[in-house]
Amino acid sequence: MVMQEFGGEVDIIPLDSFRTKVLPPLPKDVDVAAVKKLLTTRGLLSFSGFGAMLKSEEADRLARESEYYAPLAAVHQAISDAAISLRNGSLSPTLYYSTCGDNPPASDRPSSSKPDGYHILLKGQESHSSHWAAAGKEPPDNWLDIVRCDEYKKKEDKHNLIDDIEKVFWSAHHILCNDARRRFTFGLTIEGSDTRIWFFNRQTVLVSQNFDYMTEPDHFIHLVLSLTFASICDLGYDSTMKLFKHPTKSTFDYEIAFDGKIYRTDGTLSAYHADFIRGRASRLYRANEIIAGQACNLPVVVKDTWPDSDRPTEGQNLRDVLADLPEEFHQYLRRIERDGYVHVNGAVDTTSSHIRELRVSAVSELRLSLTPSLAEVRPQQSRGLMEDADHAKASSAGYTYCPKSHYRVVFKDLCQPLENVRQWPIIYRALGDVVKVIDAMFTHGKWVHRDLSTGNILIHEGRLQLSDFEFASRIDFEGTHHEMRTGTLPFMACEVRSLKYCFTMPSIGQQGPLPEAYGRNMNKPQHIPLNKLPVIYHTLHDLESIWWILMRFLWRFVPNHPDPGWSVDSLDTQDTTSEHFFEDLFARVHTFSKLGCPTEDLVDDYCRDVIATFALQFQEELVRSYTYSEADLKTTGKLRYDNFPAVLQNVQKYFGKGFDQDFNDLPDLVHIHDYKKAMLSRKELGDEEFIETGRAVTKRPRNF
Repeated sequence: MVMQEFGGEVDIIPLDSFRTKVLPPLPKDVDVAAVKKLLTTRGLLSFSGFGAMLKSEEADRLARESEYYAPLAAVHQAISDAAISLRNGSLSPTLYYSTCGDNPPASDRPSSSKPDGYHILLKGQESHSSHWAAAGKEPPDNWLDIVRCDEYKKKEDKHNLIDDIEKVFWSAHHILCNDARRRFTFGLTIEGSDTRIWFFNRQTVLVSQNFDYMTEPDHFIHLVLSLTFASICDLGYDSTMKLFKHPTKSTFDYEIAFDGKIYRTDGTLSAYHADFIRGRASRLYRANEIIAGQACNLPVVVKDTWPDSDRPTEGQNLRDVLADLPEEFHQYLRRIERDGYVHVNGAVDTTSSHIRELRVSAVSELRLSLTPSLAEVRPQQSRGLMEDADHAKASSAGYTYCPKSHYRVVFKDLCQPLENVRQWPIIYRALGDVVKVIDAMFTHGKWVHRDLSTGNILIHEGRLQLSDFEFASRIDFEGTHHEMRTGTLPFMACEVRSLKYCFTMPSIGQQGPLPEAYGRNMNKPQHIPLNKLPVIYHTLHDLESIWWILMRFLWRFVPNHPDPGWSVDSLDTQDTTSEHFFEDLFARVHTFSKLGCPTEDLVDDYCRDVIATFALQFQEELVRSYTYSEADLKTTGKLRYDNFPAVLQNVQKYFGKGFDQDFNDLPDLVHIHDYKKAMLSRKELGDEEFIETGRAVTKRPRNF
């Protein structure tokens, strides 16, 4: 459920603060009181609010909320007309209001969401309207143009409130995830006449104090005026990105203005991190620079993301790492053509600027629970979402998200991510090269990458290009601050994922002698509680990420043999086992720290007998090293780092040994799910027809 990432509660903002800080500013010389007076003069507003426009015996009998609240469109129009009249026709609206019909708004991304109503760009305001005009068609309502989604219920109660909240969250999620131009968006929920205004951006979700739009029309009038006449930027659109409709494609690309250049995208390479309301929302595009109106044939990669405002940027980190590394290692790091913050309205685009530097902790004393059993207002007990430093942390209420800044990077080369590589020799060589880079980063500057994954270990012309240095940092040897949980979940080291030290006692099944430190400290008082110690991200965690990447290829893929004699049951066993220790945190920690990986469940003989044996040696080296490093934690609270150089050299030796010729002759890998589907197809089609259709089919790889 989309709301789960919010920890069950959101901050309630007083109406005065919501109007002045969160909603767009009112048009110049437009006064809510004057608009209210004109509406009253015209007989559209009375002591009962908008009742004359909304209530009727027939409406009361209607079962559907969309019909019951359909007159809200007339209310929006009346407020807009009154403001235009007061300005003698000099105001031009940006939005109009519509209640949703039987069909949901159009969308490039599949969606069945259908808001009860929405504030939407006027026809002709949309960036894609020229496409429809050229085709001689009236553009349909489209999610690309919706600024505020509304949900209604005729009856006011807790369950109706939660249902409306869930729907408005889904709508906001769709808007922010479907359209890269969207920096923030709005929502409205009404139960009976109990009304709340919502705001969503990449840092936070805020909700206004509730009000009765019938008896307190001033707040509703202010909402309509502030949105209807706002600029595109104040409605959440990124003025540096425009939609581009390619004549031969059914979907839209973007034209991105950045650092004096124009780039036209040619497909999305990755948008996984954008599939959440809050967070970095990282998107990577294949793109070409536009020169004299034409796309030059030198593809680049444009990355658009929202990193924490108080942290160094990816480009700055990479430049600092390169400054420390010897020249010979520069070839292994991704090259940046240009990078910098995105400017909107003449200033750096930040999540703080979206709400005009509102300090939530200073104005919000209450939180709204998002769970059905507790759909109520609760006292504010946690710190606000806009504190200044070191406050991104896990808690019982979920994560507190730091203010974020809009940032872009243009990379020179189009690379293939390791995730799309299917040849064991290339995978093995690339991981070995990453270990060399990790060694150099530790030796020259004590750097750690902190986010190694199959998505940022890239291959260009057969050579490693390591990317995504936005979380890179020097090792905090003294543990002066608590580390954030960084990385990509499937490849995250156990201690980083659990935020606990896991090797303070000898591991069951550990090979070799115990570290000498255990003999010294066995009888010493252990007076330091481990849960009070910060988990310091260090080089072993980067190495463990390499091990988990190796395990992914070993367990989630199989060599694409034409007829290996495997059964579907044996493939199911490998699949189930790998899901268990990749997705279950306890099983993951046990698998790694206790050397408990059941290699007998691997179906391929060579993978089981040779590659898995190598992986076990790698694992044993790491477990021994962790155990040695953490031997003094309970007595001194300090980690030991003196073994890291030897560990790095040993791991490099493992990768340097290589395998026999059979390793190089292994067929390309295929995902285990695809192989199982192919086996089932073989049974259904018969051998001869299956041979004609080919072996297991893999998806077309994408370059980053």
